[in-house]
Amino acid sequence: MLPFIYAAAVANRFGPQDSSTAFCLFLLSNVSYSPASHGSSISAAIPAGIAAGCAVLVLLAAYAVWYYFIHRRRRKRSWTQSRRQSGPLSDQIGASTTLIKFVFDDIRAATGNFSRENIIGQGGFGNVYKGVLSDGTEVAIKRFKNCSAAGDSSFSHEVEVIASVRHVNLVALRGYCMANTPMEGHQRIIVCDLMPNGSLHDHLFGHTGSKLSWPVRQKIAVGTARGLAYLHYGAQPAIIHRDIKASNILLDENLRPWWQILAWQDMHLKACRM
Repeated sequence: MLPFIYAAAVANRFGPQDSSTAFCLFLLSNVSYSPASHGSSISAAIPAGIAAGCAVLVLLAAYAVWYYFIHRRRRKRSWTQSRRQSGPLSDQIGASTTLIKFVFDDIRAATGNFSRENIIGQGGFGNVYKGVLSDGTEVAIKRFKNCSAAGDSSFSHEVEVIASVRHVNLVALRGYCMANTPMEGHQRIIVCDLMPNGSLHDHLFGHTGSKLSWPVRQKIAVGTARGLAYLHYGAQPAIIHRDIKASNILLDENLRPWWQILAWQDMHLKACRM
């Protein structure tokens, strides 16, 4: 800074030796200019200025380090508090559903020890059984094949997500069961309400003896499309149904169609896996 001030004094029309120049620049009066003393004062001021600048830089560096660690600690603390308040995604979803975690013995009792007489549907991933709970409620129970404990966390999470979906044309899940038994091995089971009129496949290709009129077929087609459109575009996260067929369309007592979302492997949670 001193060389610039000196340059300004030289550029002044009175010159650096004029007392008015010293008063203008430094508010000093009655100062006589001496080149020798001026040079010695500048040379003495340089080390002091360097020392002061270094001190300022050290202070700024210390402040920057302090601010970084304090800010980082605050961010970590706020993130931890938000995690404690909100919990993981599965906990948030689980809190918004009424899913029941069934005991395997209760499922076994409801299906008559998985009696073949209670099988109402068969697929590549397992059988669907008609079951009666202890309170007399009739349910549909799907038992998956070839399960292992490795995928239990993913299974429970996706079941919770599917259970949080609500639509007039989607079968709601009641609960699920995961168990490791000495005889049957690892088990994964899901439970939902039983549709009294079976599947659309039974009415179109089975031997039920019922004939669907064209207005009823139109109602089934429109309801089926609405349920599928909600799964693909309305649900958050989007659920892509990967097994669209007549056997997965269930009919209630009024022949209203319900999309069966029992087949966990036939679903794809689009938003959760992007």
